Amino acid sequence: MRSTESALDWRRAALLAAVALVVYNANFRAISAGDCFPARFLPFAIWGSGTLSIEPIADVVRVDRENPFWIVGSDLGGRVSMYPIVTPVLVTPLYAPAAAYLRWTGWRTSDLIVVGEVMEKLAASFVAALVVGLAYLLFRRGAPRREATWLAVALAFGTGTWVTSSQALWQHGIAELLVVLALLLVTGTSRDGKRLFALGVICGLLAANRPPDAALAAGFGAAVLILEPRRAWIALVGALAAYAPFAAYNWVHFHDLGGGYAAAFKAKFGSVSGFFPNSVWEGLFGIFFSPGKGLFVFCPFLLFLVLAARRSVRERFDPRVAVPLLGGVVLQLFL
Repeated sequence: MRSTESALDWRRAALLAAVALVVYNANFRAISAGDCFPARFLPFAIWGSGTLSIEPIADVVRVDRENPFWIVGSDLGGRVSMYPIVTPVLVTPLYAPAAAYLRWTGWRTSDLIVVGEVMEKLAASFVAALVVGLAYLLFRRGAPRREATWLAVALAFGTGTWVTSSQALWQHGIAELLVVLALLLVTGTSRDGKRLFALGVICGLLAANRPPDAALAAGFGAAVLILEPRRAWIALVGALAAYAPFAAYNWVHFHDLGGGYAAAFKAKFGSVSGFFPNSVWEGLFGIFFSPGKGLFVFCPFLLFLVLAARRSVRERFDPRVAVPLLGGVVLQLFL
């Protein structure tokens, strides 16, 4: 009976992901911006030249701009992305057919421009659809099938998963995927060494992909310390192993572990610490209720989840997991 239930859940997860993928691509275009252009094209530099520098394709990455902010000079010479490169590196395998096609046609610039736009949309929508399917499986751990289905639908079409993550290679899509994978691991019934190492790898990638998400990674780390105090070092090793290559990249190209983000902060605020004197309370109010980006303005159903959270956490979730993860969320909101 349990195997039948599991098979049914996997089929429903696949169906939800497939429906999301179709909907995400129904507009037949990418909705991208300068933040995403390096991620759009960097996989081609990896496949074609075996480099993490955008120098071989810099003229295409400029997207007809004279001095694009998303391209910066490297301390080694040449040009690199201002943004963290975790997202383009992780989606690079999805670009294999496109890279093979460009290799066959001679890597023409005109083809690279068109194929790059298509691949950005397909890669972003695939990652977002995968999030929806995996999130359903996550929700099933604490909710009946119908409730889990509606929660997955709400995530797919009532949040930025649709309007942002699925439309272009912002960092948000990969961040969502990493968070869902981490939640699946930390809430699982088995936490052997391999799973702990995998959880650490995911946390390391989460922090490297989008620096503010280090707060969420810290929440997962705290949960591991509570759940597995004697084996938490395995997760730590995994996190360092995943984070180290990207930290080395940042140091080599920017002489700063924060990479291009830290450079941008220093240029605007004089130092990274110069960002923090901004009003926390005004910022929190804006995050939740601003007409331009308020979480509860654009995703009002989340208010109902907040109202139900007390009962849900008490009845369905291990407080050893829920409390540190909630702490990570609160920490990120204040950040």
